[in-house]
Amino acid sequence: MLLVSLLAPLVTSEGLDSRIKPSSKKGASPPTKPSLWKTTEFKFYYLVFLVAVPLMFRAGLQASSLDNPNYTRYERLLSQGWLFGRKVDNSDSQYRFFRDNFVLLSALMIAHTSIKRIVIYSTNISKLRFDLIFGLIFLVAAHGVNSIRILGHMLILYTISHSLKNHRKIATIIIWAYGISTLFINDNFRSYPFGSVCSLLSPLDNWYRGIIPRWDVFFNFTLLRVLSYNLDFL
Repeated sequence: MLLVSLLAPLVTSEGLDSRIKPSSKKGASPPTKPSLWKTTEFKFYYLVFLVAVPLMFRAGLQASSLDNPNYTRYERLLSQGWLFGRKVDNSDSQYRFFRDNFVLLSALMIAHTSIKRIVIYSTNISKLRFDLIFGLIFLVAAHGVNSIRILGHMLILYTISHSLKNHRKIATIIIWAYGISTLFINDNFRSYPFGSVCSLLSPLDNWYRGIIPRWDVFFNFTLLRVLSYNLDFL
């Protein structure tokens, strides 16, 4: 229980980002909308949940069952699971990385939050600057020189939203169009040599590729965050 009490503050919403901490200023609270939990709409959602979720589990159990007539076709893709001796599909690189490194990622999350608190408490570095520095270090460690490709996409999307901020509809269309196109660009050119773009960039092709060379797989999460930022900005 002592360990839980020590770690709990690190994973609260306020602990992860103190910017969302409620204001301590006194004053009239802004008007709030009535709760939707008991409305007909939400009751429909509850019904869908009660029906759909069990069917999802049922479909997964049937697909991975030895009795499935197609089992022999994909048995080679299954790995030993951790529940009731059943095998799991661990072929997807994105989820395989998460499952295989769950303990390490959890430790990294706790370490990041702890270091952040210590640094901010003992120095004059702002939370924003710490997140920027730590984020860049983590990005380079994870994807190495391919971080340039990720930052390039982010810079283009950032430029679109800020240069067209007075034309929201046009900016939104262009942002979505480019954002979706990056998925196809990455799929076809994720390993495109830097030297083919410019001979001066040839040395980059031999640089550190990071812990996760397949940067394009995890770029999907980055894209969602960047789209969210740009649309909120507009």
